[in-house]
Amino acid sequence: MSNPNANFIISDVFEPDNLQYGEEILDFDSLLPVESITTAERIQKYPEMYHFRPLRRSRKLPGFPEPSPPPATMKIGKMEVVEEEEAIRDSNVAEQVEIMTEPEKIVNSSICPECGHWFRSRIILNTHRKFHAEKADDKIRPLGFKCPIPKCKVQCDSQGTLNEHVRMHHQREELVYETMQFANWVDFERWKDNLEYTTNSRFVLTSGRYTNTGKTSRFSCYFARNSSSLTRCPRPPTTIRQRSSRKLNTACTAFLSIKEVYGQVHLRGCLTHCGHDDQLQNLPLSITVKREIASDLVRGMSEEQILRNFRESYPSTDRRFYIRPYEVRNIYHKLMRNQDTMEESEHVENMRKTKRRRVQRITVDEEEEVEVDVVDMDVEVVGEEATVEEEVVVKKEIKNEIN
Repeated sequence: MSNPNANFIISDVFEPDNLQYGEEILDFDSLLPVESITTAERIQKYPEMYHFRPLRRSRKLPGFPEPSPPPATMKIGKMEVVEEEEAIRDSNVAEQVEIMTEPEKIVNSSICPECGHWFRSRIILNTHRKFHAEKADDKIRPLGFKCPIPKCKVQCDSQGTLNEHVRMHHQREELVYETMQFANWVDFERWKDNLEYTTNSRFVLTSGRYTNTGKTSRFSCYFARNSSSLTRCPRPPTTIRQRSSRKLNTACTAFLSIKEVYGQVHLRGCLTHCGHDDQLQNLPLSITVKREIASDLVRGMSEEQILRNFRESYPSTDRRFYIRPYEVRNIYHKLMRNQDTMEESEHVENMRKTKRRRVQRITVDEEEEVEVDVVDMDVEVVGEEATVEEEVVVKKEIKNEIN
């Protein structure tokens, strides 16, 4: 029996991806003629292009990838073919890329020679210096980011300017920017909770908005004062609040800037805190700890038992060790308010069932049958027929209307 491969040439240069030999790969020119045409001529030739939605050009942010348009789809009957190759990735593990270099330098960052404040551009600095030239210092509002280093009175106009000031002026070279990518918001929230637990910190939402590509959010350190509280006019002290605020009167270098690009979540931020120590006892309670306290209250445990149980069960490096009595009372009052709301809603629902409308056909003078609405406002109606008193009242009203 002859060999079936005897008439074929076996080559060592074989590319299985192309399913052909390397020497036989040929380049062909396109058979379709390509004509150069301007946009105006193309719109004049194809008027239906006016109905296409223009792709809005988004604002460029440093450190974030440029958003690409959503994948085009072709509907063939009931089938939908997506013209985009999806990358194979694990949705539970985030792709982390740490940039261990210096933060991006502020373009045209300028310092005011009169007061020493930092600005992100010379244009803003010139506007600020006009008030100094006019000797109108009362019109100069404080900037939103105060330096967290003690004995430093410098103020900055943005988070990036503040980080640049701390890194350059106070020689804090450990201030670096990190970028990460997550498959969705659930993975980001899971990573954020783990970061807060391991570093004894807390990031709170300070701003957010929706764009064409998704949601954009910004988180800052819990102990830092936001811009609005720093620039607002001081209020007179009040005696209503018994406890002092846990927040500082300065800003913090740690922040998280989140941008959603067609489902994927891109993070850029600084994870290094500055200006405060690890104040674990002053952090707010997490949702997990609040649920544990609520479950103990539902089981009937008292306030003293809950405090003693947490302090004996957890070490001093855990937030549960520092639970205060007023925090347990706040959760108890919230449970009582929710219980009252549920009881009130059940009572309203029972009243609706009691005061329901019924349609009953009643005979008037044995010749005419009229369909009327019978409303029982006081007694819950059992059955489908109206009582004798209701029939008499309705018959009298119908007779008066007929006459």
